[in-house]
Amino acid sequence: MVLVSCHHLWASLLGADGFRTTIGLVDPIDYELPFKTETLNIKDSSLVENKPETHYLKTRFKDFVPTENKDTIRKPIGYTIDPSKTSPLSAIKIKADNNFITRNLYSLMIKEAHPFKEQMAVKSTKYFQAYSGKIIGKIRILQLDVFGPTLQDTLKKASTWIGKTGNSVHIKTKEHKLMRQLLFNSGEKLDPQLMAENEKVIRDLPYIQDVAILVSRSKTNASEVDILLVIKERFEYGINGNFGANSSEMEIVNENVFGIGHHFLASFEYNKNEKQVWGGTINYEISDFGAKFVKTGFGYTNTFGKMGWNVYIDKKFMASTMDWAGGISLERTFKDYYQTPYSYTKLATPASYLNFDTWYGQLIKNHDPGSSLGNVILAGRYLHRNYYNSTSDNSANSFFRNHDFILGTFGISRRDLFKNNRIYGYGITEDIPYGRYAEAAFGFDRDRVREYLRPYFHLLCSKASILNGGAYFKWLVGMGGYIGDSKIEQGVILLNTNYFSKFVYFNNHPYRYFVNMELMSGINRFKEEYLVMDKQFGIRDFFYPDIQGINRLKVNIESVRFWDISYLGFRFANYFFADAAFLSNSLQRIFRENFYTGVGLGIRIHNESLVFKVLEFRLTWFPILPKNGERYIFNVFGQPKARFDDFLGGKPQEILYK
Repeated sequence: MVLVSCHHLWASLLGADGFRTTIGLVDPIDYELPFKTETLNIKDSSLVENKPETHYLKTRFKDFVPTENKDTIRKPIGYTIDPSKTSPLSAIKIKADNNFITRNLYSLMIKEAHPFKEQMAVKSTKYFQAYSGKIIGKIRILQLDVFGPTLQDTLKKASTWIGKTGNSVHIKTKEHKLMRQLLFNSGEKLDPQLMAENEKVIRDLPYIQDVAILVSRSKTNASEVDILLVIKERFEYGINGNFGANSSEMEIVNENVFGIGHHFLASFEYNKNEKQVWGGTINYEISDFGAKFVKTGFGYTNTFGKMGWNVYIDKKFMASTMDWAGGISLERTFKDYYQTPYSYTKLATPASYLNFDTWYGQLIKNHDPGSSLGNVILAGRYLHRNYYNSTSDNSANSFFRNHDFILGTFGISRRDLFKNNRIYGYGITEDIPYGRYAEAAFGFDRDRVREYLRPYFHLLCSKASILNGGAYFKWLVGMGGYIGDSKIEQGVILLNTNYFSKFVYFNNHPYRYFVNMELMSGINRFKEEYLVMDKQFGIRDFFYPDIQGINRLKVNIESVRFWDISYLGFRFANYFFADAAFLSNSLQRIFRENFYTGVGLGIRIHNESLVFKVLEFRLTWFPILPKNGERYIFNVFGQPKARFDDFLGGKPQEILYK
């Protein structure tokens, strides 16, 4: 059996009594096996053919260590001896292991003698560098069951009734569908950057949990290499809900309809205090529509707050190819009571409108690997918006206006990938984009009623770096706005930083720290445009929409500990956080007006084999809060995992003011 991870690999020789291999991964340089392969009947679970084929392993491991063949869970080098068997605390540990609660209390309180499994922290192209320039021969795919096997143990079987039933219900993705996700073909030269990019492309699919692309030297041609994709999918069906006495919501989703990558979502809403008590939404999306990586979809919504439909077709940029991107969307909304920047305030008259939005972009690849310039991205966009009823006083600076918006961007992008784990995910491989992106934009906004034309511009620059030990730091600076009556209108200044640390150990438990800071300042904004500090815009669980301002400074700090346990595939992380936000109508007085804070703790639960959202239990205490506010709030909710910002550019848009 072969055990595969992105920067570790272990192996077990099945059928060899009293012998197990514990293997450490090294750089892909050829090493000869210390025995003749034809004398061993090795069943390699990472190969399509069940035969004694170990040639591709030569480049991946060495250092065989004999040990007892008892443990069916393979461990990396240095983990072949369980220190609890010889520790004075072994008796306590054995008793604690009999119960789920005591087992985890023991883990929290007792420091083990062996080190915790390290983070991944490796450049995404490292494994593929040794094969750069080789001709790609055969391409094969191995799909693992959803429940049971992992990339670390491909022979592991589902042991529970739930897991076995889930595997039988699950429809594996069609092989031709997976082949369409490849950026390379047989007969082409292997490009390490392209291979790393392709792993990210596949992992970003909502129905894929993880993937490893393995390279082996061809037996028939020394200049060729064969490719094996080991893919671990997610269980495609999911249910999410929010239930209460007066209102409830439920969502049903299938992320891989018929095994061809289509997306289906149906949601239902109930609110007994509204005139329309029942409502719902339906969405369907088709991927690879007519060409690779092109997706199209439609949706229909009919709830007490909104009714309308939309259709779209869209394609994103890829970093490693001469690429184009673009899209067209059409949205017709017949009523929208909450078409405001935050969807908090209900309009007296619902908005009725039509949006037509189209864009196209071209990535011009820089083929000089030594150049610091990066790729050039040119893109343009046209937006048409028309309102069919009056929702404001029709003043010249109304948010609800009939207008056309044309915007062009010129960008320079340089992006690389880094692999790590346990950042936003729960044990799976995470691809972290880093590099830099600079953009200049210029366009026009035309008010069709008043024939009023305003130029628009913005400048934006961002950079992300991988620091020592796998830590991450990103900064972004942006400024833009419209020019009207010889002054800047709807202007914005944005300063943003994001940081997360490498693993910091306390009592042998790994913690990762996150620090996010943002300053946003508005310049002559519309009266419907303002900033708040509610929830994701400032302080968690803080909801006071009447506290508004033009300028905001927010700081969010979080310490996350990932538990080294798994229960029925669910993994856990507890966290502590502190949030603070300043809000004012004058940038000079930002530290002297509205200031509020929130601190608290919570637990996150997630199963990477499922398409469910991350379940959170959170308690927040507000040391400083508005008059008559609630001092404590306990919240249970589901939310999608956070995602990393990329550096590829995309559809041209204004710098968002929210």
